[in-house]
Amino acid sequence: MAQRVIYRALGGPEVLELEHLEFPAPDADEVQVRVLAVGMNRFDALMRRNHYVIPPVLPSAMGNEAVGTVTAIGSTVNHVALGDRVAILPIVSPIMGTGTYATHATVPARAVVQSIPYLSDVEEAGLWMAALQAWNMVARHQLPSEAWVLITAATSPVGHMALQIAKDLGLRAIGTTRRAEQSESLRISGAAEVIVTRRTGDLVEAVARFTGGKGVELVIDAVGGPLFAECVSATAQGGHIIAYGAQTSPDFKAARIDLPLIALDRRTVTFSELFEVSDNPQRFAAAQTYIRDAVRRRALKPMIDRTFPLDEVQAAHHYLEAGSVTGKVVLCP
Repeated sequence: MAQRVIYRALGGPEVLELEHLEFPAPDADEVQVRVLAVGMNRFDALMRRNHYVIPPVLPSAMGNEAVGTVTAIGSTVNHVALGDRVAILPIVSPIMGTGTYATHATVPARAVVQSIPYLSDVEEAGLWMAALQAWNMVARHQLPSEAWVLITAATSPVGHMALQIAKDLGLRAIGTTRRAEQSESLRISGAAEVIVTRRTGDLVEAVARFTGGKGVELVIDAVGGPLFAECVSATAQGGHIIAYGAQTSPDFKAARIDLPLIALDRRTVTFSELFEVSDNPQRFAAAQTYIRDAVRRRALKPMIDRTFPLDEVQAAHHYLEAGSVTGKVVLCP
């Protein structure tokens, strides 16, 4: 019998539990999948505490990306067949169909694509969310070759992907981390330079040194808080700052930025969320084409931090929230 993770109350990882689930036949535009690996995301943990943009409706399932094999298809589905190994792409937030934190899931057919043969189940489960979000930000602006790009929290899944994509597109990336021991990992992922941020001013000083005082042409920031102001100060005139997270704020809805208006002179600031890509069919298709090709060329490879079995989902969420993750955490039903 199928199982999935749900929570009936808000709180810490201890609210997560497994429930048994029986599936009816899929609707005409649905696909049923036996789940092999599930990518975990930070907003999963935020949701269960009601700290995400969208409040959960209790009881709530979890998960919106996975890799698995097709066990049933609706009458109008013709792009996948029974037994195909497929990826479930994150096209809606925060839950895909019946939820992908599960042994089996029923999801919209448009979320299901053929998997990438060059990757294992675990690797591909750690690919799509991070790669789609990173591509959306790194490739948004037409930057000249060898332009400088600053990527904060670069040890995160999106950060690692952004480093690799920037290098593949001919850009020079600067990755930030709070842990000096991660510097070599970031360089392997594609960072031309690494900044270990220990005190206020470290970032601006280092960026000025690396760029000859000019600043970076693009910032991709997941941290927010006081570091965001430093990112703006480290941006060249005519440059762009894209925020996509707020790791300094426990409650995402409460995240704020505080900047003097003059700091934005001849700079653009944008907040980016993944689903602006999946809501744009042309851009979504372009992202998938690039990601598949980059994986084939070995220019893009997911970094997996750790895997957990599905029945240890509470331990997996404790680990996710501990703040020391390097790469993707994956559940393996």
